[in-house]
Amino acid sequence: MPRLSHHHSDTAVIAAVAVRRRERGYVMVTFALLLVPLLLMAGLAIDVGSWYNRASNIQKAADAAALAGVVWLPDVATARTYALAAAKRNGFENGVDGVTVTVAPVSDTRLRVTITDPSVESPFAGTLDVDAPALSRKATAEYVLPVPLGSPENRFGNDPTTSPQYTPN
Repeated sequence: MPRLSHHHSDTAVIAAVAVRRRERGYVMVTFALLLVPLLLMAGLAIDVGSWYNRASNIQKAADAAALAGVVWLPDVATARTYALAAAKRNGFENGVDGVTVTVAPVSDTRLRVTITDPSVESPFAGTLDVDAPALSRKATAEYVLPVPLGSPENRFGNDPTTSPQYTPN
């Protein structure tokens, strides 16, 4: 006579326990295999973020240097001195740690500053002997002469007495 019960037979329970025992450790092995790629991806994300941050700092220093030097044009020597001083104040000194700061006039009123840093830090890529990219940014500033405002004549508004159509009565 068949049993009408919601309970499993003893052989089904034993078979299920055997299957679970064979699958024990699967999660740990999968985690161990995926841990290395996950750590490499996290390290790459940190390195790329630090490269973007350094590039932003280089751009800001180039902008400041170009603006500091352009007001001295057409005196290129003085403009170069002030541009190099501004770059140094922002952490980029020409010839220190491989950094190069190039100042070149584009015209009598425009100055271009280029900052190149070949040794950007890479916290994780450096441990794997991967070379970091050399970063370079340019900034061009233009000095616009003052614009005269108002009329160069010594009168206010429309003076009908000086108009060629004016005829006194």
